[in-house]
Amino acid sequence: MQIPNIPSESAPDGKDESDNKIIRVWGSDRLRLNKFDHVQIGTVTDTLSIDCGSKISGSRFAVLKGRLASLDRKLINFFIEHHVKSGYEEVSVPYIVTRSTMTGTGQLPKFEEDLFKITSKLGGEDAFLIPTAEVPVTNIYRDSFVEEDSLPIRHV
Repeated sequence: MQIPNIPSESAPDGKDESDNKIIRVWGSDRLRLNKFDHVQIGTVTDTLSIDCGSKISGSRFAVLKGRLASLDRKLINFFIEHHVKSGYEEVSVPYIVTRSTMTGTGQLPKFEEDLFKITSKLGGEDAFLIPTAEVPVTNIYRDSFVEEDSLPIRHV
């Protein structure tokens, strides 16, 4: 699928959401039988709790329960298995990494104010929660040479 090139003058900057301009509409709304968002559906079915997520971790977090938690796990498993069958190697990486790991992928120093720093040190270095899996996965190959005939390397 080719993404159309939209001239910048057709998508002007605005002061807020009300200034957004519809450039193109694809498909129709006829299959959308109800007009409920995911929070409303999750609340009514008692499978999503924004209140619990906020209590535990603050705003923008949720707790998935029952069928929705199960669906979340099954979707993760489905896509991992799909990629493994397509030749990707599954890896499970740490969620906490060192300053040198973050620097090696360009996260530091640029994004330091946006990262979650851990109060304890790791191997004498500052420690951070990873922003994405690319940070530890990329660092699997830090300080090593990758032979051209081993490319491409695919991880999931």
